[in-house]
Amino acid sequence: SGGSSSSKAPSLYGKPGRHLGPDEEFLTEFYRDKWHHLHAKYGCTAWKDDLLGKEKPVFLHFVSEKPWISQNNWPDFQKWYAAASVLLKARPEFKATDENRVFDDRTLDHIHEHETNGWR
Repeated sequence: SGGSSSSKAPSLYGKPGRHLGPDEEFLTEFYRDKWHHLHAKYGCTAWKDDLLGKEKPVFLHFVSEKPWISQNNWPDFQKWYAAASVLLKARPEFKATDENRVFDDRTLDHIHEHETNGWR
């Protein structure tokens, strides 16, 4: 009939049934012969860490909303606030008030609220 197909060709990368963004596909192709596979635990999407099975994530990737910026309290943000709390206990200088501090006042308030009241 001469019409063009509207279906997308299958990706050469990733796993079938999983989303692969154009940036990921571009970078994979660009570095085709220069990269080494890393286990998903080294860049796990925060709300998908249950896909790791028995593995524990090393890094959590917060894809859209960031816990240190957002006013929302998504369940996966608890993991970030717990890690930030541990970091601040180990490195109290990160609470400093100078321009080199790690967390702004609002984020420090959220971390303190989490430590005091738990997660809601």
